[in-house]
Amino acid sequence: MSFTATPYPADPKRFRVVTEDERDFDISVAVDESEIPALVDFHLNPPPYVVPEAPAPAITARQLRLWLVRNGYTLAQVEAVIDGLPEPARTEAKIEWEFASEFQPGHPTLLAVAAALGIADIAQAASEAALI
Repeated sequence: MSFTATPYPADPKRFRVVTEDERDFDISVAVDESEIPALVDFHLNPPPYVVPEAPAPAITARQLRLWLVRNGYTLAQVEAVIDGLPEPARTEAKIEWEFASEFQPGHPTLLAVAAALGIADIAQAASEAALI
């Protein structure tokens, strides 16, 4: 696509661009005029906007435990995994398991326990548990 790029007298890093089909817009360059074709292309053909995935919801201790049991895991298995962690992670995980009112799916301890149990998609598990 052809275009003209005219610098603004007061700001030599800012250009008014007019395309052959008369689209008109301003661009600013960081280094020099060699950037203009790429900036024009980006302006005329922006990359598609990708809606970011919503983070997996926090789940309550009740939801987590019910999800585990309903999916074939025993609470004893979870406790055995926790007991197998090195200190101080073991003590911290025990405190979290016994006293946390909710669990964040991205929390390192939850990820470690899930991995040890063979739960590959913690976000999916948390989404399912949130419905309980």
